[in-house]
Amino acid sequence: MRISVFAKFTTILPKGYLLSFYKHNIHTKKMQTVAIPQEEPGLFEKAGEYAETQLLLFKYKAVDTGAEVISSLMAKLAVVMLLATFLLILSIGLALWIGYLLGQSYYGFLIVAGVYGLAALLLHSLRDQLIKQPVTDAIIRKILK
Repeated sequence: MRISVFAKFTTILPKGYLLSFYKHNIHTKKMQTVAIPQEEPGLFEKAGEYAETQLLLFKYKAVDTGAEVISSLMAKLAVVMLLATFLLILSIGLALWIGYLLGQSYYGFLIVAGVYGLAALLLHSLRDQLIKQPVTDAIIRKILK
């Protein structure tokens, strides 16, 4: 008496073919191997993959641009902080020196404070031309680069 068992084992080959083994008979242990070409992905699947890739590329570009803008601003902020510290110490020294020349140290501080007050009023009146527009242009240039 012969026993026939039909079992199918399927694996996917790297080149897009299905490899199927059909075991026909337990006693003879004969196998038949058939290579069947696998279906290519359709246009809809390719369009979906393309859209996902474009979205991922857009995210990476946005992260890269954001990181570049922030790092540039941080570097400029460090320079501005050092410059502010330098101006503060210079202003204190100038105020003490003017106060020494005038006989009272608070005169020097009042004169230096008055100069800074006039500079602040001038900067406030010209803030769009001197600060807002150049900073906006620099940020836009960095983003569109």
